[in-house]
Amino acid sequence: MEKGHLKIITVLIVLGVSLGLLLGIQKYYNHSFVEGPVMHDLEQLAFAESVTVNKDTGVYDFKVQIKQAGNIQYEYAKIDGIIKNELKGKDYQLTLLDHRSPKLRKNLENMELGIYEAMAKNNFLWLDETFRQAANDNNFSYKLFIDDKRLYIQMADQDYFLYEIIERTTAPTGVQDKGE
Repeated sequence: MEKGHLKIITVLIVLGVSLGLLLGIQKYYNHSFVEGPVMHDLEQLAFAESVTVNKDTGVYDFKVQIKQAGNIQYEYAKIDGIIKNELKGKDYQLTLLDHRSPKLRKNLENMELGIYEAMAKNNFLWLDETFRQAANDNNFSYKLFIDDKRLYIQMADQDYFLYEIIERTTAPTGVQDKGE
């Protein structure tokens, strides 16, 4: 009987050590060959103040703090390209962190319905005019950028800036999917 218990205990110990070793190797691999190169490349960007990555939910969650207002569309595309190139098909989320003021936040909140209406109707000239009026009335600057996937909103007031990236749910009129 005792030899049987000893064999079971030995097998359990070997399994525990093996599992621990495999998990350690996987963590080392992810850090050294996946997260490490992405973090290094992102930290080299002139407009990136800091970069964090978290994978608690099984999806890489990148947060990039931007130093100062620049060109949101360019910065997002550059960061997104680096991540896509390094992760090679793995799921991830990207968030650009800005330096918002209550004034900028309130102005964006006040225009939220108009933003989504303009996106639904592809009426971005009207949205630009709405932003222009709000910027004149409330003394801030803004830039709007758009591509086939996202609307990029950039607002600035003195040392504060706000970046908002909104996914477009439908392709703009006249753009067809290659698969159709």
